[in-house]
Amino acid sequence: MTPHISKSNTAFAAFCEKHGIRRLTLYGSALRGDFGSDNDIDLLIEFEPNRIPRL
Repeated sequence: MTPHISKSNTAFAAFCEKHGIRRLTLYGSALRGDFGSDNDIDLLIEFEPNRIPRL
């Protein structure tokens, strides 16, 4: 069974705005459709110029 990543665009937009994210890009197996329970999720995150990301 292939797990699905499901969230509304509104939820993603609110998350990005809250954290100063300009662009959030999903790539890899999650985007290709061969994502499985043993895969990770590959994200590329571009922050707004005035935001300093912290862990």
